[in-house]
Amino acid sequence: MSFQSQLKDHLGDYKISNLGILEDGFWRSKPYRHILPEELYKLNILETIRDEFWDYFESQNALKMHRYFYHLNSSQAMCFNLFYPFIMNNNRYLNILLGTLGLPTNGVSEASFEKVIDKPEGTNFDFYIGYENGMQILFEVKLQESGFGSAINNEERNKKFKRIYKKRMRNIISTRFQNRLVFFKYYQLIRNLTYLGYNDKTHLFFILPFENKALENKTSELIHFLIEGKYKDRVNIQFLENLVSDLVKKCETAGDDLLKKHFDWFTSKYIILSKGSVKTEKPYT
Repeated sequence: MSFQSQLKDHLGDYKISNLGILEDGFWRSKPYRHILPEELYKLNILETIRDEFWDYFESQNALKMHRYFYHLNSSQAMCFNLFYPFIMNNNRYLNILLGTLGLPTNGVSEASFEKVIDKPEGTNFDFYIGYENGMQILFEVKLQESGFGSAINNEERNKKFKRIYKKRMRNIISTRFQNRLVFFKYYQLIRNLTYLGYNDKTHLFFILPFENKALENKTSELIHFLIEGKYKDRVNIQFLENLVSDLVKKCETAGDDLLKKHFDWFTSKYIILSKGSVKTEKPYT
């Protein structure tokens, strides 16, 4: 059984046992166990942060909900559940996240969702941490996806390729892959990678389940071939299972019962482990 199927089965059980919802939601006129009734979309945020998060969401005019947010396997919902606890109450817990990721804990100027750094180009990063010294940490978060988004080479995108991306790809993307065919095939991934050229303090984190083997293998392989060597030490692939486990340990050490409870619940919702799994995340080299 594929990871995607396992996740849907798991979330279907979660919907009943943890949320107490027997009714299925619909996608393309068909009912699915892992989908909430659309009007209950707010329940896709864990109860530990639910009220605070929706107050925050409604205060952020630029933050838009994805179309299928009411699907329990929504990557956007998981991203909110993963990162919001650290920025609530004026970033009260942010240092726990930064310490877990091995990032500086001082001088943070911004922590936000769906960050657009370059409006004419338009890429938005799932989560963003900016520092006063110009350092920036860009996050791309995946859950059930089996790959990165491609794009059709239409006239508008072709003009944008010539105007913006052709120049940005120089020095960052390996020369043999600096062409339209590769760019549009790996549209989302290459757009993300080109931001490494913004400055030498920009780092890119990919967060994805180790158990999502198709995505894990593809991400590692593509980055290996696509990106020039000197930029690889600023790309980090973090496996969700290990990250959450480390966060739980940090919360225990800090004696924060609420945060630990949150990530225990996060684990119950999102983490699927096969027997004998070995997970090692590291900066991509």
